[in-house]
Amino acid sequence: KGRMDDVIILYEKLLSAKPTCREALRGIGEAYLETGKIKKALDSLQAALKSDPNDTTALSLLSRVYLELNDEQNAKLTYKNILRIDPSSDDARKGLTKLLIKEGNFGEGMETALPFVDKALEGKNSDAALGILLEFYRNDVRDPRLLDKMANAYRLKGEREKEIAIREELSQLTGEAPKVEETTEEAQKEPPMEEHFVPGEKETEEPVKDVYKYLTEAEVYVKYGL
Repeated sequence: KGRMDDVIILYEKLLSAKPTCREALRGIGEAYLETGKIKKALDSLQAALKSDPNDTTALSLLSRVYLELNDEQNAKLTYKNILRIDPSSDDARKGLTKLLIKEGNFGEGMETALPFVDKALEGKNSDAALGILLEFYRNDVRDPRLLDKMANAYRLKGEREKEIAIREELSQLTGEAPKVEETTEEAQKEPPMEEHFVPGEKETEEPVKDVYKYLTEAEVYVKYGL
């Protein structure tokens, strides 16, 4: 019912009878956090973790307390501790990624974020993937892996213009594919017969570095009628 003051009173009664009850310490810590009693929340959660340092629920609450206290260093260490215990923790992975981006540690941030992004894309949760990917993008991080996953996320959402724009940016970054505008124009113009490729007649100026890259882009253009 949202009556957090009553929750605190009940936990206090329980703890007066059993001061080391981990569940009660964790519960009252969360109640303190919800009511803005941050210092009391910190003390209760730290007490709960003394009896079980691997309590990921208490650690997750503790990371929120540290963020409320603007103690980003301890929040980061707490997120890392959670991931050591449970590498599948999405909340810890997202929280740690945001802190790493904030401090400019983009390399570690990407390695932390990619498992979460891949998991989100596999589950067709494009919004969750984009929530992390756009954090990097807004900080001018242009890594081919991130751009490729961002394009895939926009494909899942059915946002063709954004997908093509990101794939074009990826192409410019890697230098392995033509621009969207050029490809669109060429698709609309039939070249003269003498310009068609004849095996053995002439070679391309630059060898193809990644055939599958071009095939993926071609698939996007075909899908959207370009």
